[in-house]
Amino acid sequence: ACTTEKINSDAYDAAIPFYGLWVLDADSNTQRPIDLPEAGQIFHEAVLMTARPLPTFIAPMTLSSDAQVLADQGFGAIHIRSVYDFDGVDGSSSGLAVMSDPILTAPGDRLERFIRIEKAVSLPSDDVYDFNNTAFGVNNNRFMREILGYTPIEPDGSVKVVVPANVAFGISILDEKGQRIGGRHQNWLQVAPGETVECIGCHTGDSDVPHGRADAEPDSINTGAVTSGIPFPNTNPFFQADMGLTMAETFELKNVTNETRRLTPDIVFDDEWTDPDPDVIAATSTSPAESFSYAYSDLQTTPPINEGCATNWTSLCRVTINYEDHIHPLWSVDRGELVVVEDEVEITGNSCASCHSNVDDMDLAQVPFQQLDLSDGVSDLQADHFKSYQELLSGDSAIELVAGILQNIQVDTGEIQMVPEIDENGDFVLDEDGNQVEVPRLIGLLDDDGEPVLDIDGNPILVTVPVTVDLPVTQSMSAAGARNSTVFMNRFDVDESHAGFLSSAELKLISEWLDLGARYYNNPFDAPAN
Repeated sequence: ACTTEKINSDAYDAAIPFYGLWVLDADSNTQRPIDLPEAGQIFHEAVLMTARPLPTFIAPMTLSSDAQVLADQGFGAIHIRSVYDFDGVDGSSSGLAVMSDPILTAPGDRLERFIRIEKAVSLPSDDVYDFNNTAFGVNNNRFMREILGYTPIEPDGSVKVVVPANVAFGISILDEKGQRIGGRHQNWLQVAPGETVECIGCHTGDSDVPHGRADAEPDSINTGAVTSGIPFPNTNPFFQADMGLTMAETFELKNVTNETRRLTPDIVFDDEWTDPDPDVIAATSTSPAESFSYAYSDLQTTPPINEGCATNWTSLCRVTINYEDHIHPLWSVDRGELVVVEDEVEITGNSCASCHSNVDDMDLAQVPFQQLDLSDGVSDLQADHFKSYQELLSGDSAIELVAGILQNIQVDTGEIQMVPEIDENGDFVLDEDGNQVEVPRLIGLLDDDGEPVLDIDGNPILVTVPVTVDLPVTQSMSAAGARNSTVFMNRFDVDESHAGFLSSAELKLISEWLDLGARYYNNPFDAPAN
């Protein structure tokens, strides 16, 4: 027996411990083995389970009068204490105190400006509606997404907004242009009618810090107002804070309508937090930032929302963007006289497609400007897609005009070429970000019988020989998002070649479509039946 005397004696050596798992039988006061000891094995965090009857009634939540109003409208709410909070660590560029002070950080100096609430589109089974996989577009990930709406991020990184109840949604953090910062949010949240879900902030994918459990996750970096009855430092005194409340909570309590912010289909910014007092403006040289909005009503093409939702954004409203219906028409809008100068070449037209077309005004063949064809017509790469879609999102071959006929430009090279990988269906293979995967074009030494000559490891011996290949053209857009599509999007920046050609509302529409994955359709029932 392992007695105290033997434990304290030097005559014995401790054996290597074996760990097993037992459960105490209280009736017989014995230990019943669950798993016997085994060398090198240890059990931990055991969970005891017991059968119990399934409850026949689950009492509903007790809601306040305001929460009941939201529930009746089909809404709940979400409160994020700070989007700068990553697992309890301040991830802002200057620190939370500096970011939340309008004198120290103007709205335009904050990268994180808005959030977009998105939902996955439920896909029908083939028995309900069978559509071709080309409806997803160039990205092999089989998903479609819709937008539930937008709301601004307060200076302290907090957000409190009403969202549709019983709908799984994801969150994207956006910059001033409405373009997603970082990767897509692949995790889904949901609220019950009238419920407010509290969240301290964001969570990194490789972190083991608890997230979403109020009793286990770290404390928020945003402790809220330090006292009651005074505004946040250097902010509009109209919003006098209560101790512990975030700016989003304070706005909810103190704004004119005393309501939680509602999602909007448009991106709308008004600087509510900078002090508008003329004396403060004179003393600090800081004035409220200019308001702006990117509204679907400003589009000259069909907006991706229905008429009812354009005037009254309810819990049932969605933004659904299809390439054919909402993006392609942008290229044909008459914009008056456009003049572009790139690489010392000047070209004029009245629409995107008038310059980026393979025919001129006389219907004669021409090389599209910058090798990008945005005109109407079916793609030669994928018959289910418009030509412009593939031109924007897939690599292609450069063309030239020879004797009035367009043909691929071919070049002689003595190097091994990297070429797009093609799957068994003849489609481009894409990586997880929607970019084409390239593989080397093997140029192998052959013997007299035409068989590859192998090295001692059994691999083909590669040789540098002149080969003729098509001159590749890199795509200007990426299904990974707007901020990954700089070749296209940067053309419209101030002082760039296409500045002013597209309106802010049009650029916002293109950005959100790219951020959603550049799907050809985001509604499966709009896609042709298979």
